[in-house]
Amino acid sequence: LLKNEYRVKEKEVEMMDSDETDKQLKLKELVRSLLQRISSGVLKVYKDGRQQVLPPVKNIAECAGRTPVWICCWQGVDGASEIEKKCIDSVKRHIDERKCELHIITLGNCFEYVQFSPEIICKFNSGKISPHILSERLCMELLYRYGGLWINPMYFVCSDRINRAALSPGLYFLNSGLSGFAGACDFIKGDAGFPLFGFIMEVFDEYFRYKDEPIAGYMADYFFDIAYENLDLVRGAVDMCEINNSDTMFFINSGNRLFDVCMWNEITERTWLFKLSDSQQYRDKNIVGRDTFYGRIIERNNNQV
Repeated sequence: LLKNEYRVKEKEVEMMDSDETDKQLKLKELVRSLLQRISSGVLKVYKDGRQQVLPPVKNIAECAGRTPVWICCWQGVDGASEIEKKCIDSVKRHIDERKCELHIITLGNCFEYVQFSPEIICKFNSGKISPHILSERLCMELLYRYGGLWINPMYFVCSDRINRAALSPGLYFLNSGLSGFAGACDFIKGDAGFPLFGFIMEVFDEYFRYKDEPIAGYMADYFFDIAYENLDLVRGAVDMCEINNSDTMFFINSGNRLFDVCMWNEITERTWLFKLSDSQQYRDKNIVGRDTFYGRIIERNNNQV
């Protein structure tokens, strides 16, 4: 460090004050309260055991007995970001193709698998619904129709343990052990017809029947929480899901740190699924030319494909 010409500038850590924290909590409660009211009619239907029978689509996904693995890449893999390509390659590298079948869903082929409501289509085309919100709605219909495993394309897989998740009975989701269900719908597996998926799918349609724009960036997490609190079958399945991938945010916080094999071995004992971000400025090497965690794990693994 002393040999570098630039200076390191020290800066005091800025802490979020308690008032700001309280405001964030109150805002989340207001959002949840609104979504709870909008979902009340759909909740009653599912509490009564009445679930929607979906109309057929153009082509029914046939997996020949294999578990479908779903990834949404609206613009196609060729048009994906470099981070997304690395993540998708990591899934291909680790899933057992004898038991799992990967499906990449794009704007060009999505209607071969699902059928969005007219309100959803209109508001997406007008720019009121973001691609991310549409992918959350897509996820729930795919799982409700076919079951299988859904993976957000910004998650990097570093172990064959993904197959244990994909082939496990019942519900499995990203469950880092923290309070709430943030990120649960980024990596989620279940059986076709499971009420959680149908409920969230229908609430999305109900919401956009009355509202033009999403009230939150990640609405599926709120709907997951509402289903957990109100539907006994969902609550029982959620409570059965083991804690997993507790360090899934490691590369968001520490991707540019100097690689340490002992630390990596310790982390991967409990985590094999890692979230990446296009907004992060990842570096392969640190300032003295040594591998970072990102450079050693993400770049090196990607070059071995």
